[in-house]
Amino acid sequence: MHAIRDLLHDIPDPNLSDNERVRLRCQLAKQFEKTGNYAAACGAMDYLWAGVGLRPNLDNLDERTAAEVLLRVGVLSGWIGAIRLINGSQQMSRNLMNESIAIFEALNDDKKVAEAQTEMALCCMREGSLVMARTSSPKLSLDSTTATAISKPSRY
Repeated sequence: MHAIRDLLHDIPDPNLSDNERVRLRCQLAKQFEKTGNYAAACGAMDYLWAGVGLRPNLDNLDERTAAEVLLRVGVLSGWIGAIRLINGSQQMSRNLMNESIAIFEALNDDKKVAEAQTEMALCCMREGSLVMARTSSPKLSLDSTTATAISKPSRY
């Protein structure tokens, strides 16, 4: 909770650039995701994204920030789509995450590539495609028990 409070305090700082502010919003959304509060995570992305099935607004963002937004929106689309049973949401989620991976790879950011691949594997598991999950993130060791445990959202 401390991280969320700090992020909420830092986001309005007038000394931040637009890109810095958006990256903080992405961090805030990620913190809310960790608690299972997907509605609050969507709220953190409010003016950047209108909801599942829609592309985020990446206007005037640098590459790294755009990749962060694509990743967060991809993750949120996957979880919300699974909870609300939105047809095609997992594919939309994977497409957004694939875009983020391509940018992170171009930026040589292996840590963010790995994070996005892990999130994509979870998306595939929610969809029931364990083979695709293993292919999306070959370094992950996934079995059906792990897949079942990870793919169940806590709440929305």
